Amino acid sequence: MKLLNLLLFNFIQANTLFDVIQTVPNASNFLQGLNQTQEKQNLANILKNYSNITIFLPTNDAINNLNQGF
Repeated sequence: MKLLNLLLFNFIQANTLFDVIQTVPNASNFLQGLNQTQEKQNLANILKNYSNITIFLPTNDAINNLNQGF
């Protein structure tokens, strides 16, 4: 659960919310391909030991619905 929270926190902080339900064989390379920020680099380093990670990221619409109590 902490890893999921870390993933969501880093992507929300970086403002890179997008639709993706993606199995990432090498999550480190996937994250390094995005715009570089220190948070993403730290997360990529943490994920180097993981493989076949399924990442679920919320869309802007989903977050807006939550904010509106939907």
